[in-house]
Amino acid sequence: MIILGRLAGFWIAALGPMALAFPLAPCVRHPADEPTEAPRRHEVEIRGFQFQPRNLEVAVGDTVVWINRDAVPHTATAVDGSRDSGELGRGEAWTWVPAEPGTWDYLCDFHPTMKASLRVKAPSDETRGERGD
Repeated sequence: MIILGRLAGFWIAALGPMALAFPLAPCVRHPADEPTEAPRRHEVEIRGFQFQPRNLEVAVGDTVVWINRDAVPHTATAVDGSRDSGELGRGEAWTWVPAEPGTWDYLCDFHPTMKASLRVKAPSDETRGERGD
């Protein structure tokens, strides 16, 4: 620490006022230095034969949890068949962490009129949250 102080003092003495005009370390910020937002947790409640919220927007790496609050079993099944929660009884939950961006339309296998959509955005996208319908 003393050596560092002496070096700084040397440069200030050697360069005079110019030493104070130019900092020793650059003040440039790089995007890689910026803190990234921590993954978030989102809940989709299955209540009253509906997915709530019906449309949800999350980021890659976020956790999405479907919780069945109805007295009857439900599923959260992709329309294209790519993923399926399996049967969720009352109070049961299913968790999924999306690994890539895209839109996932899903429904309940037992009650096909129950439909919803999950939009997964790349981590660099600024806006996330629920979209109301």
